[in-house]
Amino acid sequence: RELLVKMIVRHDLPFSLVEYEGVKDVHMYLNPDVEDVTRSTCQADMFNLYQKGKSRVMDILSLCPGRICLTSNFWDSMTGDSYMCISANFIDKDWRLQTFVLCFLSLYPPRQGPLICEKFSKLLGEDGWNIEHKLMAITLDNVTSNDTFVDTYMIKLVSQGALLLNGRFFRVRCVAHVTNLIVKECLEELHGVIQKVRDSVKYVKGSPARLMKFKDAARDKRIPCVRELKHDTVTRWNSTYLMLESALFYKGAFSHLAVIDEIGR
Repeated sequence: RELLVKMIVRHDLPFSLVEYEGVKDVHMYLNPDVEDVTRSTCQADMFNLYQKGKSRVMDILSLCPGRICLTSNFWDSMTGDSYMCISANFIDKDWRLQTFVLCFLSLYPPRQGPLICEKFSKLLGEDGWNIEHKLMAITLDNVTSNDTFVDTYMIKLVSQGALLLNGRFFRVRCVAHVTNLIVKECLEELHGVIQKVRDSVKYVKGSPARLMKFKDAARDKRIPCVRELKHDTVTRWNSTYLMLESALFYKGAFSHLAVIDEIGR
């Protein structure tokens, strides 16, 4: 039953799987005396497996010889639901980096600093993972609600004597998020140029005939068609970079195509 639960988790299968007739036939073939389980029993088994895993992680955290660093993120789904995730990162007694997801849960609005602080205290305090006295730092995005949350939470931890150097190094700003903000600001300055490239790529890939004509233009300019011409996703700047990289490779083909199209008119 435990292996069955692990299979359901690993392959993202529904609990109703255990009630499929085909699955029951396989179990009966392997062991005629097998007792069938219901989806409710399977759910209970999964919760027991979670509790067993949580106890194991709590033991590992309690034996951690040093400090624990947290990473946390908040985001909204396409349906407007908000979520929060907290991970713990630390070096164990054998000098190996360990990372565990401590929670992944729904976060109901409003997403305000004091409310986030209350949620953290409940999850990480004595009634939860009991690691507040071992915290070193927390890495978060650069949003206003996180600033308020960190200030509130740090005051509490410092008053308990839980942080080193009065929390001087407690707040760590996510480098990926800082980089993302910098790049977005730069892309905004180049919006006009990037939009022209985006429209050009969209035009070429808009029909098989235009794409074939574009490849012919590339061959005329002795440009090997060994790279895919990529369109970007506006909200993902790394895809914009890949689009610009591919368009730059075919720069001569775009210019030649413009001439061909003009002559065709």
